[in-house]
This record gives sequence, C-alpha cells and structure tokens, in this order.
Amino acid sequence: MSSMMQMNKDIKIGVLSSVVSGLEESISALGVDPQPIFTYFPDLYRSAERIQKITLNDFCHAIDIAADMTGNEHFALYYGAHCKMDALGLLGYLFQNSATLHDGLQALVSYFPCHQQMSEMRLVQVGDFYRLDYQVDPNYLSNRRADAEISLAMFCNLIRKFLGEQWKPVRIGFEHNQPANTQPHHEFFKCEMEFNYPQNSIYIKSEELNFKIPSADPFLFQLIKRNLVQEGFPLSEQEKFLKEIEASISKKINNGIPYIEEVAADLNLPVWTFKRRLSQINKKFSEIVESKQKKVALDYLEQGQETISEIAYRLGYADTSSFSKAFQRWYGISPKSWRAQRNL
Repeated sequence: MSSMMQMNKDIKIGVLSSVVSGLEESISALGVDPQPIFTYFPDLYRSAERIQKITLNDFCHAIDIAADMTGNEHFALYYGAHCKMDALGLLGYLFQNSATLHDGLQALVSYFPCHQQMSEMRLVQVGDFYRLDYQVDPNYLSNRRADAEISLAMFCNLIRKFLGEQWKPVRIGFEHNQPANTQPHHEFFKCEMEFNYPQNSIYIKSEELNFKIPSADPFLFQLIKRNLVQEGFPLSEQEKFLKEIEASISKKINNGIPYIEEVAADLNLPVWTFKRRLSQINKKFSEIVESKQKKVALDYLEQGQETISEIAYRLGYADTSSFSKAFQRWYGISPKSWRAQRNL
C-alpha cells in the first residue's frame, strides 16, 4: 500500500468484538471506573458479550482514552499483555485446535482477514527462525502504535499458553517510533527489541514451532474455521482484487519485475480493464510491485543465502547500486548495513 496516500477517514477497519472482552476488567484493575469508556463507545459495551463487528478505529480510540483515564501511557501494551485466548475469539480457538504451533500460526495468518479487515499477516522462515509479521493498512488507521502493541502481545500470549509464561521471542520489531520509556516492553517481551522497523514482527526459533498442541481437535478445528468464515468479514472486492494481483506478482518476482501485461493475463483481464480497476481503487501497479519488492528484499537479506548483488538481480535491478539506493529510500539504511547489524 502506498505510504503517500492521505489517511482515508471515511473508511473504517472492521474487527470482531472479541478484542474488547477484557477491556472493562483491565481498566478496573488499575482502580478506575471503566463506565465512561462504554458511555462514549456504547457499541463496544453492547458487543462485549457476543460476536459482533465493531471498528478497529473506535477500539484504538477507546484505548487512548483508557490510557488518559488510568494515567498509564503504556495502557495498550498493558491490555495486550493481559489478554487471553478470548480476545482473539474464534481465531484464538482455531489456534488452540491446530496440530502444532507452526500449524496454529499458519491458521492465524490464513484466517486473520476474517477477524480483522485491511490487515496482513505473514509467517516467513528466515534461517533458523520464523518471522511472524503483522501490519494494518496505514491509510485507514492513525494510532498504529496501540494496535501493534496490543496485537504482538496477544500473539506472544498465544504461544506462552503452550510453551510457558517464561517463553520469549528471539526479537521483536515495531513499526512505530521508540517510546521514551521501553521498560514495560522489555519486561513483557523479555528479548531484543527494535523500533522503526519495516513491519511489526515476532522472531521465533524454528524448533519451538514443532511443539504439538495437546488440546488439538481436528473436528473442532474444522467447525471453528467454518464458523469464523461465516461470522467474520468476507473479503471485499477490492481486497480480493489486490490479493490476486499480489499472488501473481509473488509467483513472478523471483525472476525480476513482472510486466503489467503478465499480471493482467494471470487475472484473465485485458490490460485496459486491469488499469481501470486499479484506478478505481486509487492504486498504481508500480506501487504494488514496489511494496512486494520491499518485503521480499528483507526476506532474502535475512535468509542470508544470497549475496546482495544476487538479491538485486532476483528483484529485477540492473545492478547492486540501483538496489541499494532503493533499499536506502525504503528503510533509511543500506542493505549491507542492514545485514551487518543483524549479524547475517
């Protein structure tokens, strides 16, 4: 998604109401009456007891107000750290009934769009680790720090349910700027942490994901999956179209930058129709390709199996210098320095 687009305040991001399941209790635990929150956001209160669709925008605004009410500037992290399986609703129970932690995270990635709109998750193997990425479309949500801290804390709690409370990730990456005080972050995550990261990420040791979940029930997994698809958010036509484009680009990008004619053909569309549909949703083909290049470049660098010049060639750059300039523009650092900082 283009970072150049202005915030679209008319479009709200939908999320299933399970995210508010512990909000009242969390505010009360800090010695504050939570009722003003639910007076201001009555939909949050009404939806706390059953599956409904609310907006992530309202939820994050409520978290901001809760931070002011409680005097806890880290309330978002505090809330995420205290959230249990219920906060992810059907998605959490889908995880719990997966065969292994790897299968659980893959289910989380695959079905997260049913739980929350305009968001993307990925599970990528990088060397001896897996990286769980989470990103919400910046064009539709202003307070992404609160959302990121709650979400990554929830995901860590899912893993700790099975690997124990002392489990810690290898590394955490946050998109937002570093807060003045990061002690609460280190106390909860217990690991190396980096801010201003390209996306919100949790690094996990590969062998840990082989853990077999004792509560797994294949029948319940299928039942929960069906209910989640029925009760959750269907992909909009815009999201379906973009996912089809991204899937086509993903298949081709290892061999260089795909041409618009190739991707249009994959979607069985004339090029002029393809361009018109992109224009209708205010997207440019070049921006979608570059967004994919940015993500894939990081994956290749972290996997550490290829030289920077080989990566540049894979991604369709004429030379290493052109790739390095693009990477510097994307991330404010050269690919060589990025790799060196992470001992890759």
